[in-house]
Amino acid sequence: MERTGYYILALAVIFSLKTEAQTKYQSIIYNSYISGNMENWGSAIKNMAEQKHNNTEYIIELINYQYGYIAWCIDHKKEREAGYFISEMEDNLTYLGKTAGETAIFHAYTAALYGFKIGLNNWKAPVFGKKSMHHAKTALEKDSLNVQANLEMGNIWNYMPEIFGGSKTKAMHYYSRALRIFENQYSELHNNWNYLNLLVLAGQTAHKRGHKQTAIDFYEKALKFEPQFQWVRNELLPPLKTNH
Repeated sequence: MERTGYYILALAVIFSLKTEAQTKYQSIIYNSYISGNMENWGSAIKNMAEQKHNNTEYIIELINYQYGYIAWCIDHKKEREAGYFISEMEDNLTYLGKTAGETAIFHAYTAALYGFKIGLNNWKAPVFGKKSMHHAKTALEKDSLNVQANLEMGNIWNYMPEIFGGSKTKAMHYYSRALRIFENQYSELHNNWNYLNLLVLAGQTAHKRGHKQTAIDFYEKALKFEPQFQWVRNELLPPLKTNH
């Protein structure tokens, strides 16, 4: 009994440490996102990888942060760095699939992975695009209420060229659906960069569709939730308000 008690106590301490570590990184990533300090974001995911726990929740969280950082790298033409983290993300997805199974979240992030590969090699779009769509559809089939699955389907329609069937209207459908699901899980919104990212994507897509007021509404909603969100406050919203 005594040994069992020590064992349970040890497990509780380990679990507590992991939870504290994940909370710490969540705060670092969130503050990096709202301030635009992506150097801290990059450092955080490198530290997480070095201290990686063979824990499903921890691996999914690390994949999510790699996902956000890769998107930023591609957007800012940092192809070499993006390629490095794409490889790291792919390794983590392989591990996740083997240990936790090919769940909806596994397929959603795999869909994103192929999207990133297209971002680095546009000429591979015909092959990787089909794979990305396959994984996004599979993610939704497994869990139609999964936020990331809806987000990735929205991204596919958003970034697919119109000549190949891309549709901002379909993208907005999935972004709006992801937002509704997210907001029904209110406790998940705190300190969560993904929620703000969804609002930005919805705002940008609405703007590209010519729906300026809708874009303003999404951006103002983001600022109401997080007044210190510098990208929206200083760059995305002011031009729309000036010309409104």
